Amino acid sequence: MIKYCRKAREIEDSIWSVFTSFGYIETEKKETENSNESGKFCYFTDGKCVCVKIGNINTKDIAEGVALCVETSIANGLDDFTVEVGDKEVFDLLVLFGFEKIVKYNSSVDGFRAVSNGTCYSYSENTKERAVSLIDTAKFMDVLEKHGIDMSDYGINGSLVFSEKGAEGLSYDVCYNLRVNGCIVEYYSEDDDIENACKYAESKGISSVLRVYPDGLINIKDFATNEIIETTVAEFLGYYDEEEGCDCGCDHDHDDHECSCGHHHDDEHECSCGHHHDDDHECNCGHDHHGDCSCGHHHE
Repeated sequence: MIKYCRKAREIEDSIWSVFTSFGYIETEKKETENSNESGKFCYFTDGKCVCVKIGNINTKDIAEGVALCVETSIANGLDDFTVEVGDKEVFDLLVLFGFEKIVKYNSSVDGFRAVSNGTCYSYSENTKERAVSLIDTAKFMDVLEKHGIDMSDYGINGSLVFSEKGAEGLSYDVCYNLRVNGCIVEYYSEDDDIENACKYAESKGISSVLRVYPDGLINIKDFATNEIIETTVAEFLGYYDEEEGCDCGCDHDHDDHECSCGHHHDDEHECSCGHHHDDDHECNCGHDHHGDCSCGHHHE
């Protein structure tokens, strides 16, 4: 038998990391309930984790609340669950999000509800001015335990993402990438002081801080080794710069040889524009092409 040692606070930490990576700011319940200010807020009360979007609520806002539940479930290792959605427009939008194997349209449901093995652990309480999604901590823990998920290695939060001004969109991509790969990640939104962010990370036992710049650069501070690694968002997310040569992702330099990545590399450029180019032909991909490529098409 697996020994389950995860506590409610650890569950809340993992849920909080997903909420904040979507741009929700943690506040007190009383402040959120009495606020008429538009924005995205989250709080923890009475054994529930609550996220609230205040303002003119539309279909996308409601769908985001459902996506929060889905992403939280996936980030915690749960793969056997269904989300029933009562609004057809919201359901269609979630399918476009890529959740077609998880969501199910059920006109009798008010808002949405997430169910696993007969237990409803997440649901919504929406109004015209507020989109509210809730996760019941105790029921969520029960669902995870029944599915044999060992939470003992979640005791230390993984990473903290700090966004420089203008890099919020890139920071979201980084947070999302970490979450879908099973990592615990928090989005620091208190202020624009990196030193405060690092102090906060150390106090919480977070292992690394990712500082994202608007030009796509990332500095990763590893507290375990006290090293700072410099990279780019593209490289961090697994993409490769064509100007550096190979963009196949096999991590090798290629000079007129065949590697096991399945691509052939030589001194001339092979693009991925989907067309075949004859001598000195220039296409709208911005590169000069010499010789034949392997796309199977011929271009005069």
